[in-house]
Amino acid sequence: MIEQYEDEPFQWKTLLDKPLQQLCTDGQILIGMGMLPIDRGKIFWYDIAARHWNHTEVPIQVNDMTVDGGVIYALHDGQSKISRTINWVHEWQVIDNSGNVSSIAASGGHLYLLKRPPQREIWRWLGGPLAWEKITASGNNVDIVADNDLLALLKDSNGPSEIWRWLGGPEAWEKITASGNNVQIAAGGGNLVLKKDNGEVWRWLGSPEAWEKIDNPGNAANITVSVSGIFQTKYNGEIWKWRSERAWDKIRAAGPLRKIAASGNCLFVSSTAS
Repeated sequence: MIEQYEDEPFQWKTLLDKPLQQLCTDGQILIGMGMLPIDRGKIFWYDIAARHWNHTEVPIQVNDMTVDGGVIYALHDGQSKISRTINWVHEWQVIDNSGNVSSIAASGGHLYLLKRPPQREIWRWLGGPLAWEKITASGNNVDIVADNDLLALLKDSNGPSEIWRWLGGPEAWEKITASGNNVQIAAGGGNLVLKKDNGEVWRWLGSPEAWEKIDNPGNAANITVSVSGIFQTKYNGEIWKWRSERAWDKIRAAGPLRKIAASGNCLFVSSTAS
């Protein structure tokens, strides 16, 4: 099912009585792909302001997707193409067909892609069909996250990993953390957060090497960030919200959990519970 956090611990409102995969939101709409056999190939979207669901079949086989400014971007057909919606979900425009794409990230009207190995290049979309600019050469690039004008990169340095931010030009990058066992990054609401392999969570303070540890080693599974806060899921399905320093509040009890999505003042969860 799909639930929305009500800003009080353990207070969640059910929005949909079925699970969705590839859940994501831009604070205006919430989207996800159907999981049940009768929903395969359908995209579901929820108008947050109007509190209304719609769904339709899509003509592409979606591998991953994101949404920004009400526009849906989908990586599809074996991760060989990227398309965007131009007439809501009823018309899709191919904007990249170069193939071998690992992931996409979008925020603030910007769209980026990360290539699969061996290239692992990062490209920025220039706004037209098939119009892209390479902003970093091949390297051990693992993941990218975007938050308005911030684009951050997790880079594997043959064991230890580093985090870099893009300075706005081709090959213009700045390392903002020393090498370490960094395994995940998340950005949103003006925050950039990393998780280490021992479960520690750190928040970037805005300048190179300036980080604040906000959680001690533990069993953090994933981190999600938005204007409404910094959230982490545990391996048992619990969800916790950062309060201050290293203090966290549990806002959801343990249970089946597939994905959380946050943007603006909204936090949503998809679970297999009924």
